[in-house]
Amino acid sequence: GYAEKTILAAYHVDDWEWTFVEEIPDQIADLNGYTLTAYDGILYLLGGFDSSKGTVSKQIYKVETEEDATTIKKLDQELPEGRCFAKEHIRLGR
Repeated sequence: GYAEKTILAAYHVDDWEWTFVEEIPDQIADLNGYTLTAYDGILYLLGGFDSSKGTVSKQIYKVETEEDATTIKKLDQELPEGRCFAKEHIRLGR
């Protein structure tokens, strides 16, 4: 198994298996209760509770996957207010 707080893993429904994708970078290691959602085939990590600062994050990160690497990049845009333990939904099949 994997330690869920230290890695990003992918679930393959055809094989019923989890596989390792990338170590969680230090910049988001202290976040809990963030939302991970997909839009137009791109993963976004939104908000979360920063346990090291005791604050709710307004940050948005984009998860980019290439053939040989995955990176998590902080975007310049922020949420209008901090969010944590939020739910996501799929709209219009995106």
